[in-house]
Amino acid sequence: MKTHLNQIVSPAALAGITLAFTILPTQGGPAAVIPNRPAFESATQRNASATNASALARDHWQSIATGDVAGVMAGYGPAPVLHWDGGAFDGDHVGAPAIQAVWSRFARARAPLQVQVQNVREKGGAGGSRIVTANAVFRNHDWTYPVVYQLVFRQGRIVEETWHIADADDG
Repeated sequence: MKTHLNQIVSPAALAGITLAFTILPTQGGPAAVIPNRPAFESATQRNASATNASALARDHWQSIATGDVAGVMAGYGPAPVLHWDGGAFDGDHVGAPAIQAVWSRFARARAPLQVQVQNVREKGGAGGSRIVTANAVFRNHDWTYPVVYQLVFRQGRIVEETWHIADADDG
């Protein structure tokens, strides 16, 4: 049985859409049809095409570990907030300039680091947001920080971040 695209999606919805495919011959079977990807994708397109916030969170944590401040900052949306609970950066850091100052100081003092992330959980939140929580351990040869992490994403961008030093609890 053959299924045509217009049986799945209405012809009106397809109006103005251009699809490009590469047809690859195969040995003894039907040809493989592979959709072509654009040669260039903007950062916005890449973020929009990401399948889940957990992958974006892992990229963010890796940028922190390597000291890639530009990479860290690229993940934030408009008017982000970083809540840092415990340690030298304790407090609420509001807006990209304040957050960039924190990550710049952190990178100068600590990077490069290794990061181990466990118990990554993702769930939906209000207004279409995605919330990612995890336990992360950032460490180098003389420094270890166990962190309980929460990132709130809207439209693929971080709008709120909580860095809670796990052993900052008195209880």
